[in-house]
Amino acid sequence: MTRLTQGDIFAETHALLAYEQLFQWQTGSTMLAVAQRAMEVERLPAACKIAVIPVTSGEGVIGGFSQALVRIFRHCNFEAYITEKTDLGGVLEAQTQNADMIIMADDDCYLMFNVGCKGYAENGYCTGRVFAQALYEGMGQPQAPKSVLVLGAGPVGESAAQRLLELGQAPVIYDIDSEKARLTAARVHCPWVEGDMAYHGYHGVVDATTAGGFIGLEDLDQGVVVSAPGVPLGVRPEVADAIPVIHNTLELGTLAMLCQCVHMQEVEHG
Repeated sequence: MTRLTQGDIFAETHALLAYEQLFQWQTGSTMLAVAQRAMEVERLPAACKIAVIPVTSGEGVIGGFSQALVRIFRHCNFEAYITEKTDLGGVLEAQTQNADMIIMADDDCYLMFNVGCKGYAENGYCTGRVFAQALYEGMGQPQAPKSVLVLGAGPVGESAAQRLLELGQAPVIYDIDSEKARLTAARVHCPWVEGDMAYHGYHGVVDATTAGGFIGLEDLDQGVVVSAPGVPLGVRPEVADAIPVIHNTLELGTLAMLCQCVHMQEVEHG
């Protein structure tokens, strides 16, 4: 998990509303609807109480992080609040207040738990799937396979490639660590490339790297769509002005985590 900084978090209420409009223009759907399809959730609960627990271990609480999570959930009409206590005390508080879901993050993990079942959601897996889903819908939901370059062979890139295959698309994995790319591609059962990276010839790009500003407009074909869960953003500013770049640091992945927790309950209860 990439540790966000306070500057990475833009989930203020007005920014969320503006971003939702941009996202709908790019994909044709709301963030929550895309997250629901990515995690294959049949229906969302009419009411859901979500406890956001600040975690002080490691480098400590990221300023604005818990508040941003509350805004994201409330934006989608779910009840959410920050526990008064932190860490395990916050878990106990959430349990005694009958929270349906618990969400928390430390330096290494960002997790959400469904209190009513054994289900949990991990951010890397959920983020990869939901940004792949957003790319698919941003490309117009092509029925014939479209070639998609997945940059980054970590958990997010692997999850994105797997979801693209499920959607009938043709992912190709690249990583600066060629052996990592090869092993990930073998697990997913898709091609991989090595050597000097060429971005031409792809209909879509998933940027699941942690490098910033390395893709220029001249690197991409006309009509390509970029879906970028990576932090910092891999494309340069002029790219986002010219082609669709689906990117946010927290919102889409967090909603996918909620949907995954709901999905796990659906599976457990049949």
